[in-house]
Amino acid sequence: MHVAVVIAPALRRARIQRVNLVWIAEMRAVVVVVTDSGRVADRSVELPEAVTSEQLASVERLLNSALEGRLGDDVRQARAAVEAASGVSLRVAALLVDEVLDCMVETDGDSVVTGGMPALLAQPEFADPRLVGPLLQLLEDGLATLQILTQVMGPGEVAVRIGAENPTGLDRLSVVTAHYDAGGSGGTVGVIGPTRMDYPRAVSAVRAAADGLTEALG
Repeated sequence: MHVAVVIAPALRRARIQRVNLVWIAEMRAVVVVVTDSGRVADRSVELPEAVTSEQLASVERLLNSALEGRLGDDVRQARAAVEAASGVSLRVAALLVDEVLDCMVETDGDSVVTGGMPALLAQPEFADPRLVGPLLQLLEDGLATLQILTQVMGPGEVAVRIGAENPTGLDRLSVVTAHYDAGGSGGTVGVIGPTRMDYPRAVSAVRAAADGLTEALG
């Protein structure tokens, strides 16, 4: 049994699929940003002045027209066009564009998702706390996990790092990773397990997962 790890691409490197503006009250709305990588960011907004649901819907249409298919980094470039034609006050339009940008910045970092830890810890190797400690620390620190998997990734489609090839404390573990495409950006999927893992099976599973994610998101 191994730990499965998936790294979703940073939101600002994904392309905006849709922006939804949900009218709550005259001076309150919710901004929702959906990207082509399947990630969603949202935030509640206090508006500087009252707007109707129709006015908010008009801004939503303009935002989608200006931002659909753009990288998160391009939001600033579209700001002037949205402000000029929004049909609401400049303050409201500017705030809503800034909130879309803040949604992207808020989640600007690769998201690390793991699963299967209990099954891995049930393996005999992990009766030794000297091995469990570094592994738990790695998986609890998303940045550390990201760095380890990034180091493993090579030019090939599937990369393998075994035992002593890993950082100190993880020398009784192996890491198998592969890159997947997510519509112009990309992420990493992999497994972490004991060095006695079934490598052909692990490589096959990781490759299949990467291919499946590329097909679904690419």
